[in-house]
Amino acid sequence: MEKQTAKPARRKFMTAADTAKFLCVTVDYLYQLTKARRVPFYKPFGKLIYFDRAEIETLIGNKKVCAK
Repeated sequence: MEKQTAKPARRKFMTAADTAKFLCVTVDYLYQLTKARRVPFYKPFGKLIYFDRAEIETLIGNKKVCAK
């Protein structure tokens, strides 16, 4: 019987436009959030920014507001 090795999960990156649509905000507001370092992002080539979908989902999940 052959041993199967699990493939590492492939990260899913989104553009600023995709992330803004996912968060239901404008791209301008998303850039404000990145400037304030309130959302995690990647800038691999110095110009365009990308967002890891899993990190954005975690960010949303950590901001739960409970009713009084």
